[in-house]
Amino acid sequence: MVKECIIGDSMEKCINITKDSDCCGCRACENICPKKAIKMVENSEGFLYPEVDKEKCVNCGLCTKICPWLNKIKRDKYLEKPICYAAKAKDKKIQKNSSSGGLFGVIAEYVLNNNGVVFGSTMTDKLKVKHIMIEKKDELVKIMGSKYVISDTKGIYSKVKEELLKKKYVLFSGVPCQISALLNYLQKDYENLITVEIVCHGVPSQKLFDKYIEYLENKFGGKILNYQFRSKKAANWGTFKGYAELIKDNKVVNKKINADFDPYYWSFLYSKNYRESCYNCKFANNKRNADITLGDFWGIENVDLNFVDYDGVSAVILNTKKAKDYFNKISDDVEKIEVSYEDICKSNGQLKNPSKRPAERDNWYQNIDDFNFIKNIKISNNLRDYVKIIFPQKLKFKIKKLIKNSKC
Repeated sequence: MVKECIIGDSMEKCINITKDSDCCGCRACENICPKKAIKMVENSEGFLYPEVDKEKCVNCGLCTKICPWLNKIKRDKYLEKPICYAAKAKDKKIQKNSSSGGLFGVIAEYVLNNNGVVFGSTMTDKLKVKHIMIEKKDELVKIMGSKYVISDTKGIYSKVKEELLKKKYVLFSGVPCQISALLNYLQKDYENLITVEIVCHGVPSQKLFDKYIEYLENKFGGKILNYQFRSKKAANWGTFKGYAELIKDNKVVNKKINADFDPYYWSFLYSKNYRESCYNCKFANNKRNADITLGDFWGIENVDLNFVDYDGVSAVILNTKKAKDYFNKISDDVEKIEVSYEDICKSNGQLKNPSKRPAERDNWYQNIDDFNFIKNIKISNNLRDYVKIIFPQKLKFKIKKLIKNSKC
């Protein structure tokens, strides 16, 4: 929303959020403000929203000019029809360190090998999720893997611009609203920038994740040192399990966490704990704003059973000519088959529509400050959740291959 009010003979235009669903918390307005008049303030649910200091504001209008919620991306350099692949990294180490097929790692390595820098989301030692810049290949593991928490982009867009002006190759990865925020913030096209978006269902708050870590520490009786969503240390690709490393009785203990029976994970999978804007996301459609869109290729067994890989398969969507050129440069490092956009969308609905808002979201965060908030979440499991335990994804793949081979 844009607030307009008369000050003398001028019209003031500044960010003014009147509905929680009208802001994605990208921090673009805060980053662009030349007078530092905008700060992001956490609401009761733990999500950030802009607050304007009217004493500092000079009515420049930059905040509304670059807001991704208010402004569209220029699409003159986008392909008329995206090029789509199922793909996986040939380097097994990269593939296993990723949540899917490792394509982000391959693209990032190419940029780093060419004296570039890569921006992405990491989980810090204090278990906070934030965007950082890396310059070395041995740092790449920090920004690989899924983080089902909103990543803090404080100060990151100005850092990206700084590196671009040094004429370096820059890879920026994030969720779609963060990509759009960066592109609007820059206000011009940079040939040395490549953007990679992750297919996004929606994001819970850092505050909720902090409560979850407290819950796990009480449950396991130790201090959580590291947490990974969808870790391949816990299970093969396609089986949703978390992996927690903790100190208990002066020993390092590892715990595997089944997503379907875990309150935080289950809530995420069923769209119950997202930011309000996620349910009417302006970027969940077939006009992708990043150069490259990456996600898991769920349902690959229905497209090409021979391409199934227990270590993961990525869905790759090339949206621009720049993306096509980059992908050609790394083609020797990936296995791929060309597929259709519809093939990818069948099990990645957010490429067409936002996640559906469940009725219980109205009160979901209401008691978040209670100590037992996470513990009190009522998980409603169905038969499918129990079947997953008996028939994990790897077993289902094997059965389908046996059936196929028996018919040949």
